[in-house]
Amino acid sequence: MCKFDRFPAIGVALFAVVIAVAPRAEAQSLCLPPGSGNQVALEVLKVSFDDEVADVTIGSTVWFLSGQLKATPGLALVGEIPLSRIDVKAYSVFGDPDPETAVGNPYIGVILRAARTSFVSELGLRLPVASEDNADALVQGIWSDADRWEAFIPDLIAVRARAGMDVSSPMGTADLITRFRIGPTLWIPTEDGADAEIFADATASLWFQPATVMFGVTLSGRTLLSEDALSFSERSEFQFGLDANVRFGNVRPGVHFHMPLGDDGLFSTGEAVDFVFGLNVTMLIPGVGGI
Repeated sequence: MCKFDRFPAIGVALFAVVIAVAPRAEAQSLCLPPGSGNQVALEVLKVSFDDEVADVTIGSTVWFLSGQLKATPGLALVGEIPLSRIDVKAYSVFGDPDPETAVGNPYIGVILRAARTSFVSELGLRLPVASEDNADALVQGIWSDADRWEAFIPDLIAVRARAGMDVSSPMGTADLITRFRIGPTLWIPTEDGADAEIFADATASLWFQPATVMFGVTLSGRTLLSEDALSFSERSEFQFGLDANVRFGNVRPGVHFHMPLGDDGLFSTGEAVDFVFGLNVTMLIPGVGGI
C-alpha cells in the first residue's frame, strides 16, 4: 500500500501509484438537496490545486450526471456517470500537456426506504469502465471528491452498502433536515493476483430550508480497514462541505464548496488540493411523489 506524501513522486508516477493502491487497496451525493422522488442531477466540480501541483485552465472540471427513478413504493433505482476533463496551462506534476477527457466508472444501485420511518439503505456498485489512457484526467477526478475515489480508478469494481436516516424537524416556518449514512465500500480489482480492499465510510449533513432556499453543511470521511501498515491518519481522508440552492418550480440550481481536512490522507488530497468549488442543478420530475 502506498501513500502520496511527496509531490516529486506524483507527476506521471502519481497515476501509477493510484493504480498500485487500488488493486491492493448512494449515487446521489449528499451535497445535493434532499429528495426521494424521481429526479435528474448534474454536478460540475472545479478543483483548485496547490500552486506546486498544477496550473490548469478554467475548463478543467469534473462532472457527475446522476438520476433517481422510483420503481415501487419504498424502492428507487439510482445511477451516476462521472467524467473528468483536464487542460494543463503550464508545467505541473501532471505528465501530459495535452487536454484529456476521461469517462469514469458508472454507478448503479437501489435505495430502500422503510415505510413510516426515517431509515434509508442503499446498495450499489461501480462498473470497471475507466481506462488508463487518460491518466491526468483520472487523477483530477480522484482528487475532486474523497467520497468517490472509485469513480475514477481503472480496473476496479466497487461495491458499496449504506444505512442511515433522513430526519426532518419543523422549526417554525422552516425545516431542519438531518441526513446520515454509514457503511462499507469494497474495492475488487479486475486484474489477476491483486488484493481486494475495504473502506469504512461515513457522511453526515445538516440542511436548513426556509421557504424555497436550502443551506447545507456536510462532513464526510473514509478509512481503509484492510491495511494496518499505515497510521489512522495516513489511511483516512476527511472533507468538509457547504452548499446552497434555491427552488424554481421543479428545478433547483445550487452552489457547492468543499475542502479536505488534514494533509496526511491516503491520497494526500490535502497537500494537492486547496478546495473544490462546484455548481449543480437538480430537476424534479413533476407528478411523482417520494418513495
